[in-house]
Amino acid sequence: MALPTDVARDRAARLIAAQRRSQSNPDDEATLVLHGRRLAELGRLREAVAVYSAGLDRNPHDARLRRRRAELLLLLREPDAALAELDQAVTRARTTPDRREYTEDDEGNLTAGSTLHASHWLRGIAHYVRGDPARALIDLTEAARTASHADELVATEYWLYLTLRRLGRPVEAREVLRAMPPESVVVARRPEWRVLRTLGGSRPLDSLQLDVLATGDREAETIYLYGLAVTMLTGGQAAEGKALLGIVGPLGQWHQLAAVAADADLARLAAPCPGPLPALPTDRRWDRCRGMRRR
Repeated sequence: MALPTDVARDRAARLIAAQRRSQSNPDDEATLVLHGRRLAELGRLREAVAVYSAGLDRNPHDARLRRRRAELLLLLREPDAALAELDQAVTRARTTPDRREYTEDDEGNLTAGSTLHASHWLRGIAHYVRGDPARALIDLTEAARTASHADELVATEYWLYLTLRRLGRPVEAREVLRAMPPESVVVARRPEWRVLRTLGGSRPLDSLQLDVLATGDREAETIYLYGLAVTMLTGGQAAEGKALLGIVGPLGQWHQLAAVAADADLARLAAPCPGPLPALPTDRRWDRCRGMRRR
């Protein structure tokens, strides 16, 4: 989905500034990370991967760069490659002083986080996408333990709730919903917070849907629809859940983790695998079982 003109213009200007800084100081890690982020904001994920790869060629032990490259690979529907990176990122982050990371929204607000937390969080999502909720639960539990502020915790609880639903543990999933921080301390993860509050019964589903439609926020709608779809799929409403999964793709938010998970779910529903998705050759679609025709 194309970005609104004003947003695209602002992001393009920020990319040009980041490129200039990178060219003037190519060995500075913070500048390199910013350059990759600016490319990813415009959907130029392969170029962002190349930027992080160049940095890792110079410093292969950098957990932050591995974590960021893994996130892009996951968004590119390459969970096996992402998991390989995240295994290294978690190991490095555990054995070196934890690094602070900063994420910037379109209003310029910065949210700090840790590489160790982000690596566990992403590895949990990668296992979830691969159809292995048991392993996802291990990493997401650790991500919840290492969360340092409300946004990290809410982002983790969203996937932890979905994972417990997949594992057939609805009672524990409801416990996750009861442990959420108040909305007043949540900055960047309010869509996830609102979805979880709704699924916990604190808000009616139609009120949340009206909120989403009123703002026209496709990213929030993707998060909402995916959370509701999984709740239905695991709660005896398979047809309704599958129908909601089918709506996620047309929203155009392909670069969002919830959209990646929806793609994987639809693939498994179309061609069921006996277990987690197997590792596939690079010339096969990431989200199909072995034996499917080449694409």
